[in-house]
Amino acid sequence: MGLVALGVSVALGREGLPAGAWSLRDLSLLAVYGMGGMAASQLLFILAIRRIGVGLASFHINGAPFYVMLIMLAFGGTWSWMQVLGATVVALGVLIAQRR
Repeated sequence: MGLVALGVSVALGREGLPAGAWSLRDLSLLAVYGMGGMAASQLLFILAIRRIGVGLASFHINGAPFYVMLIMLAFGGTWSWMQVLGATVVALGVLIAQRR
């Protein structure tokens, strides 16, 4: 999705990633943060399946972008239509994946 967003940004005439925007250290820290987050998410998902079942656990993990938006608003964040668009893309992906 990140590559798609970058491609759309460039197609709309916006600057992509400026030269030298990210150093190797930045990319390394991003990788560590991403792997740690994915590991924690996987562990919590497996624990949730044990407690509430796979159907309900899947529903909630796919609804995470919406939950994040609501929590952000509750803590004083601002509304962003780009975040709504991102959450909608995830929801559409879920609907497509659930089709038979």
